[in-house]
Amino acid sequence: MSRPQPGPTARLGFLSPEWFEALAAVETLPAGPAVAVLEQVVTGTPYGDVAYLVEVSAAAARLLAPPAAGTAATPMVTITTDWRTACSIASGRESAQRALAQGMLKVTGDLSALGLIAAAGGDAAALDAIPESIRARTTFD
Repeated sequence: MSRPQPGPTARLGFLSPEWFEALAAVETLPAGPAVAVLEQVVTGTPYGDVAYLVEVSAAAARLLAPPAAGTAATPMVTITTDWRTACSIASGRESAQRALAQGMLKVTGDLSALGLIAAAGGDAAALDAIPESIRARTTFD
């Protein structure tokens, strides 16, 4: 039996299954081919450890809940953090740059992917690909 879909104004817990469902319903494809695919792993969430992908093109970024094993794009770099830090960054209370400088983000893989994002016209803010319509309904606690 499928889970009831949250309404268009229902509050959504950051990284919950319902949050990813709502995100998928509003996401559009990035303009142009992906220049980098990042995996973000958040440990210790109320939903267990959560991994998702961030696909970055020259003009946009989008979040993708990883599909079944073996069907997702291979990430070039993995960024791992804890729940508290992820909520602080996603809610805008903390910058990704500061979290990285303070050792709250663990980055592994091909670090040139971060350079590809910068060369495509993005920056660390591109890693925050939450559409405003979802952000406004998201609870970060």
